[in-house]
This record gives sequence, C-alpha cells and structure tokens, in this order.
Amino acid sequence: MLTPRAVYRSVIAMTLATGLTLLSVYTIWLNDGCDSWMPFISDTDVYPGTDLVFTIGFAISGILIMIGSWQVGNFRHNWMTESGIEQKWIFINRFGMYSAIIAGFGLLMIADTPWDEHIYLHMLYAFLIFVGGIIFIICLTLTTEPMAQIEPELEQLKKPRLVYSIIAVASASLMKLNYSRMVGTPPNFSHLNPYFSNVKQCTHLGYDAMAEAAIFEWLMVLFIGAGAFTMIREIKIIESLENNAEEE
Repeated sequence: MLTPRAVYRSVIAMTLATGLTLLSVYTIWLNDGCDSWMPFISDTDVYPGTDLVFTIGFAISGILIMIGSWQVGNFRHNWMTESGIEQKWIFINRFGMYSAIIAGFGLLMIADTPWDEHIYLHMLYAFLIFVGGIIFIICLTLTTEPMAQIEPELEQLKKPRLVYSIIAVASASLMKLNYSRMVGTPPNFSHLNPYFSNVKQCTHLGYDAMAEAAIFEWLMVLFIGAGAFTMIREIKIIESLENNAEEE
C-alpha cells in the first residue's frame, strides 16, 4: 500500500473523485437554470436536483481522502526517516497527515448532513474539512524545504505549494468575513432561512454577501486540491530517485 505506484493511484483517485463531484453538481446546477453566481458547495446538497450526486460523490471522496492521506503521510514519513531528516519535520508531516484524514472524515459526514436541516452539525463538519485541508497543505509546504535539501528536484514544488497555501488561507479568511455579513457575529443562523428558500428554487439566490463568500469557498477548496495534487510530482521524483539507487 505504500509503494510509489499505490500512493500515486490514491492521490489520483481522491483528487479525481472530489473534482468530478464538484464539476458534476455545478454542471447540473447550471443545466437546471439555477443562478450561476454563486452557490456555496453545500447549496448543492440543499437543492433537490443535485443532492444525490453531492451525497454519493462526497461520501466516496471522503473515504478516498482518508485512505490517500494515510498513504501519503506514511510514504513521506518513511522517506524522510530513511533520509535522516530532523524529527521536527517528520512530526509536521505527521500532523499534516492526521489533519487531512480528519478533513476526509468531515467530508464523508457532511455528505449526508444538509445545512438547511442540521446547521450546527454541518458547520462542525465544514470546519473539519476547511481547517484540516489548510493545515495539510501548510504542512506539505513546510516540509518541502528539508526534503529538497536531500533531493534538489523537489525544489520545484516549493513555490507552487507556497502560492496555493497563501491563496487557500486568504480565501478562507475572505469567505468567513463575507459569511459573517449575512449571519452576524456571533452568528444567528435564523438569518439563513430565507436564503435556503431561495436555494431550493435556485433561480435567484439574491444575497451578495453569500455569493461573495461562496466564490471564496470554491477558491479555497480548489487550491487545497491543487496543493494535494502536487504530491503526484513529488511521488514521481522520489520513485525516480529510488530506481536510480537500485540501479547503482
């Protein structure tokens, strides 16, 4: 399960499943004549036309992310340990792995927890997904430097991972600020009731603050996914390094 090929396939599977689910629910949303600007991802679980695809797609994605995160974390742990990298970086990698597993669990649970019916539970799972995902790519970014000192080819991953992390964190912050314009601080979720009614009709969402928050949510998720996808290149580099060592 921890061979480069197996980990490579897991990363492909979890990113593909999540990406296809996002693309599918938004495509159906648009084809049904819904307001294109801009639903929250969770709105597609409230809208009857997309709720089944949302539930099945994200349940599968959550499971694949938990499995893939465990494989990625342990694959990197083994390579870092064998390469003699300092324990603090190994700990950061481990922390990132557990954060990603928790994010995957949150995604699995949120798949059947629509936020118009279970708002508090839904917000808890969303928190696990967003915070877990952001911590994962930050840890991925931090550990790239010491790994690149062992294998210089990994240097090429530092800049994109840093950019993806910054955009994801900035998007999360802007999402929270715009969302707070709707629900207030502290939040009063009863303010969302008219919004949920609009989502079920879907032709006009009608709240600028929510639309702006939603676009930053999509950006955050996309850049967390982009950060995770950089593991493909890392795995290939490490696999090539191991093959060269075996030949010698």
